[in-house]
Amino acid sequence: MEKEPLILNGIKEKTYICQCGKSKNLPYCDGTHKTLSENIVPAVLEPTNETLYICVCGKSKHLPYCDAVFIKHDTSWTPASSVRGEGALYNGKEIAFTKQLSNRLEYGKGVAYLIKLLPPEGKMLKTVAVARSDEHVYILEGGFCDDSGKQKSFPGDYVLNPEGHPHVNLNIVETVALVICTGATDEIKEFTVVEPKL
Repeated sequence: MEKEPLILNGIKEKTYICQCGKSKNLPYCDGTHKTLSENIVPAVLEPTNETLYICVCGKSKHLPYCDAVFIKHDTSWTPASSVRGEGALYNGKEIAFTKQLSNRLEYGKGVAYLIKLLPPEGKMLKTVAVARSDEHVYILEGGFCDDSGKQKSFPGDYVLNPEGHPHVNLNIVETVALVICTGATDEIKEFTVVEPKL
């Protein structure tokens, strides 16, 4: 079974999500829980237009929703300089890393990856980009800040950058985020180290 979340772009009718882990149609309930001795019932999702991320590994602390617990932070990271060039270096040191979780572009699907941003002491990382598909960003550690360095997003926060949307992110603390794109990843216009405005 895949570990990355099932992405539901809205649901039109009441949907039942398996909580016993025995369904033959995971993550959906098929009624198998009724044959078990435990008193387990499916999670019930009401109709919504929101995008939902449903856990399929069964380890989320917020079932039926994914909380990215399937990701191990101690796994190897790829230096972003291998993709972004010298712009991802500061004084010869790597300041950004990525870890690809899935890439289904060849099937007309999207990409999921982790990004780790390591701003130099007292400085900020500035990313200017344009979303080439809907981009869903979940802050796992750290967060984004304003141009003075005051933190404005925190672990657990979510950002949606719709396709075609230009956006700017600033980081003054080490930040790890789960990024899920419905298609191609962002077009990076600028990735630089900047001073906080006083």
